[in-house]
Amino acid sequence: MSQSFFIPGPLPGLNEIIDARASGWTVGGKRHDRYGGKKGLKPYWHEAVQAAAIGARIKPMQAAHFAFEWYEPKRRGMSRDPDNITAGQKFVLDGLVGLGLLPDDNRHRVLGLSHSFKWSQDRPGVLVTIRESDDETTGDAPDSPQD
Repeated sequence: MSQSFFIPGPLPGLNEIIDARASGWTVGGKRHDRYGGKKGLKPYWHEAVQAAAIGARIKPMQAAHFAFEWYEPKRRGMSRDPDNITAGQKFVLDGLVGLGLLPDDNRHRVLGLSHSFKWSQDRPGVLVTIRESDDETTGDAPDSPQD
């Protein structure tokens, strides 16, 4: 079974996550930045992910493969590297766990991650497609080959 939902963004990348952590600038005990506002980075994006998942009526799953299609705004002289962009997947997986749609975000539950990248001025964000595993195998390593 396959399910999809879109999270408007752009989601924070690794550089923004590091900057928010290092800045120490808080308002009311919460970090204040352009990606998380007064709520703070993590709570803001968990809520955004959860609202998108609820809106798309995502059903609970035990283990799944996740495909992320990142839509980035094209800015003159400013484009984020793919490895920077994909850090936002942490907010997506943690948000799904927090909502109870995924039991955990460990290797037994997240069986694979794939990423693709596109430009979008009108609708930056990420399309998440979840393919639930039909197999009961949940991330265990295969047996070693015998000689």
